[in-house]
Amino acid sequence: MAMTQTAKQRIERAALQLFADKGFRATTIRDICAKSGVSVALVHYHFKNKNGLYQALLDKEIGEAFAQHPIPAYLQPGMGPEERLRQIIRLLLNRLIGPEGLGRDRARVRLMARELTAPSPAFEPLFQRHIQPMILTMVEIIRDFVGDQEQAELMRIATSVAGQCLYPFLAYEVMQRSGLTVAHTVEQVERHAEHIYQFSLRGLYGLKESNA
Repeated sequence: MAMTQTAKQRIERAALQLFADKGFRATTIRDICAKSGVSVALVHYHFKNKNGLYQALLDKEIGEAFAQHPIPAYLQPGMGPEERLRQIIRLLLNRLIGPEGLGRDRARVRLMARELTAPSPAFEPLFQRHIQPMILTMVEIIRDFVGDQEQAELMRIATSVAGQCLYPFLAYEVMQRSGLTVAHTVEQVERHAEHIYQFSLRGLYGLKESNA
């Protein structure tokens, strides 16, 4: 364990690994103390309790990664639907598998996967702040292509686009074994984003024609 790590950092790292591997309920403060080499009192000093530690961990490990890529940094006023689609895909991929994205740390991937499949109360503020605005923006972009349809149908299309971005994040090892590696580099992420964009763009225009 690096001597340069503070006690708080050791607690956070141990908690991340344990919460990711065992889940919130199965992980105890004593487990975290044993792994980080600190006392229970020190955990309470920094985070008050397990709930406080978990909330702080989600904010730090997931929230901060998302905050590095805010929507206004990608979507500019006056952009047309096609460029908006390209940029929202770039945004999502950079949040997930970019050089500073969640996917650089597989413990963060496992933690995020747990929250996607069984969201905890601590996940709600993060969802409201970072994820829901991105979903609503993507739905607006989809509407520009296919017209005003029922919300459920717009969400169906939006999740088809977003799913292409989530797959290399959640199934990185499976993709490698299947012959495709998307490295956490600007070049690789941009290349994959452009592929998803071109694939999705053709699908959206196909839907538009079929609905005409």
